[in-house]
Amino acid sequence: MSQLTYAQYSTLVLEAIGAPVTQNNISKLSAVGVAEGKHGNFNIMNWVLKAVGSTDFNSIGVQNYPNPALGVQMTVQGLNQANMAAVKSNLLNDASFNDFTMSMAQFYSSWGGHYPAPSQQSAINAFDQPLEGNATDSQLQDATTYATKYAHGQGPSTDQVGNPLPGALDSGITKGVDAVGNLLNPFKNILDAVTTIWGALTNAQNWINIAKVLGGGALVIMGLFMFASSLGVNPSISKMMA
Repeated sequence: MSQLTYAQYSTLVLEAIGAPVTQNNISKLSAVGVAEGKHGNFNIMNWVLKAVGSTDFNSIGVQNYPNPALGVQMTVQGLNQANMAAVKSNLLNDASFNDFTMSMAQFYSSWGGHYPAPSQQSAINAFDQPLEGNATDSQLQDATTYATKYAHGQGPSTDQVGNPLPGALDSGITKGVDAVGNLLNPFKNILDAVTTIWGALTNAQNWINIAKVLGGGALVIMGLFMFASSLGVNPSISKMMA
């Protein structure tokens, strides 16, 4: 059994949301760990989001997650909340540590809390600090697998609490759903094409453009007729088409 450090766990979270894995970004999530002090197992941000297999860490409802993969998933879910939009955006853009601190302070105040705002240096100093929760080598690998697959859009939806991880990623059920989706893709493409054509036919601007083209063509033909008449030639449509 072993523990993940603040830096290792933060790296998994950053990979899962597709954010740059930089010292700056790792220090931000580590700073939250420093600010929180004691944590639930595999829960550096002390989320109260319940999941299958999680237990209460304290009376407030902070959760102990049973393995690091589920802890990362629930952290991603927390970062996807509307009141964490500024925090997640900061991570995705590898923006400044100070802006991250202000965004975290706003998040804490949204539920009546206070963010202690650790310095970036204190967060960097905590990189090697172990996060609560012991994991087997297999569980640590599962967490890495989850973070990688989620970053590539293959992970389970974060709004479904408690999905089995990471085995569900390769389960027969998941493969069956994917197979049905593949079978339906051709019909979806046809429907998309019909929708596009219908949209073009019902677009008034398209008909105006067609009218302009037809009108322009008619003017050209009338001009040719007038030019021919001025030369004493008697043009006819049948001759022009012959």
